[in-house]
Amino acid sequence: MGLFDSLKTFLFGYEPTAGDVQSQHSVPGPTSAMDLVQRGWRSHRFGNSQVVILLPAQLHVWWTKDGALSAGEDPPTTTLTATLQQGFEADPSLALDFVEDMAERRGLQYHTIGTYRCFYDAGPADPWIVAERYFVIGIPGSVVTINLQGTRDAAATIVLNQVRAAIPQLVAAMA
Repeated sequence: MGLFDSLKTFLFGYEPTAGDVQSQHSVPGPTSAMDLVQRGWRSHRFGNSQVVILLPAQLHVWWTKDGALSAGEDPPTTTLTATLQQGFEADPSLALDFVEDMAERRGLQYHTIGTYRCFYDAGPADPWIVAERYFVIGIPGSVVTINLQGTRDAAATIVLNQVRAAIPQLVAAMA
């Protein structure tokens, strides 16, 4: 909404329509993991698994002793972590059911996007405070949990907003 629209609202009670208000999430999301690779994002494999997470080159990545991925724009400050949960080999669809069940237990809405099932949990922190925000992403056979620094509606940095816009496509299973 521009200055003119702000004045109309103040002086005349003008109510903007949804089309008048620009989205705060102007970073275009990817259509696939391959789209991220073409943008120059780097893949990081979780141990000996076939699961990778794609992240922008601006993020420095390191692995913890327990196999979790940590990343940040200014190491050793961590602004993103990702962990892999497996154990769904007998029936890979159980990973998707696990995500759905987890969301329902927390009273949160889950989304099915192609072969992904995911949900977002803003956590108990004040919506306007920068804190860890949780994204749980299921693909057949595996679940990845991403903890990202940000407010309820946006990540803490421009690069983290790019990561947030790429969820769930930033997680992929290599064939």
